[in-house]
Amino acid sequence: MRNLSLVVLLCFTAIPFYGQSTHLEGSIDISLEKGRLKSQFVLTHLRHEDLTLSFMLHSDLAVKRVSLNDKEMAFKKTKEKCYDCTVYSITFEQALESADRLQIETDGRFKTYKAGQNKKDYKGKIANNYGILRASEQAKWYPVIISKGKNLPAFLRKYPYTFDLEANCDCRSVYIGRGVPKPSGSRFVSKSPSKDIMLIAGDYDWVEGEKAIFINISEKALIDRLDTLFSSISTYYEAYTKIDMPTKYVMAHLPSDNSRWGGFMTYPTIVSVRKSMGDRNLTAYLSHEVAHYLFGDVYQAEGNLFWFYLESFAEYFSYKYLLQHDPAAMRADYRRLKKQKDLVRLDQVKSFNEVNSTARYLIGPFQLLAMERRIGEEKMLELIASAFSKLNTSEDGYQTLIDALSEIGVSADAIAEIETELFQRFDPATYKFVEEKLKSK
Repeated sequence: MRNLSLVVLLCFTAIPFYGQSTHLEGSIDISLEKGRLKSQFVLTHLRHEDLTLSFMLHSDLAVKRVSLNDKEMAFKKTKEKCYDCTVYSITFEQALESADRLQIETDGRFKTYKAGQNKKDYKGKIANNYGILRASEQAKWYPVIISKGKNLPAFLRKYPYTFDLEANCDCRSVYIGRGVPKPSGSRFVSKSPSKDIMLIAGDYDWVEGEKAIFINISEKALIDRLDTLFSSISTYYEAYTKIDMPTKYVMAHLPSDNSRWGGFMTYPTIVSVRKSMGDRNLTAYLSHEVAHYLFGDVYQAEGNLFWFYLESFAEYFSYKYLLQHDPAAMRADYRRLKKQKDLVRLDQVKSFNEVNSTARYLIGPFQLLAMERRIGEEKMLELIASAFSKLNTSEDGYQTLIDALSEIGVSADAIAEIETELFQRFDPATYKFVEEKLKSK
């Protein structure tokens, strides 16, 4: 019961208590024919005490007008760094109250790509590929207020919103945030606050399965396979963590021409951007993306080791699932690991972007597997609970990890060994225990 109680406690400490959450409402007009996205947004219940408020909007869009309670007011662009976006600043005469209505009108054009053109596609683009418009939360297609007091760059400090949005489109299907796609003129409502609101618009079909809603996926055999995987992965994670996983996911196939890009998650939407969807790497891909419900929604990453806590922990859970259910799916990763020579020393990282792709998705997850081998599964869950609950006030994510090991009762000698053998040097032989597990399956 101790393990269960600790994890349940974290569910309350890791997810902020929003009270009356900031609410985003408005109307969105989408024209695929003209490549235009025009919107009128209203923000209410703003939890903001400062006289200056900053928000982000994608650089392909522009703010046309800002009003407070129907009174037009000045706004300006700032020089704050923002990937894929522009930061706007507004100054108020007095602090905002809950009943105040901040109105923001936006207008802009998105790019429509011919087949084979969008080879540098990425999550931060607002893009029409193969007749489907895609805009993730990273694309900031709606005004995203910048939270303050976080040890992260501005573009990662996002307000959570509840929302009520009406979408009009010269297309057959629109999807916003969660649930099922709807026809033009429909409203999309969420009473659960979210930092991640996805937009998918186009002439696509969708199917509702047992465990997921499938957008632009029609093959029955593939849908059955995906449904089975969602069920298996969720059941495994629930059994391990004692945390309820989502009852239904959204799986969208939004083809892209970037051959080096596999997909992403904008919770609860899991997106595959491969040209065609098949069974290749499907287990590894889904087990990682489903784990992002835990590491990204339940457990929130912060600070200089943001990418380690977000991606390495999600991939660690994926590896655990694969070792139990499909070990062949991680053999290629293990072969890559044995060839690695460079190690990102987490104890020396100052800025979040120093944790590169190899450290996030390969070495980090194996380090966590090796740590679990030393302290056991129960202690790993306690470690997760302890470390993640302190990240929002921590200046050093690595020291937070080491302190958490001590807090959960790992001996000083064992911690010193973990630091020396796992985090301060890289020796492929340290991970030979994984090879033994792969051979035994």
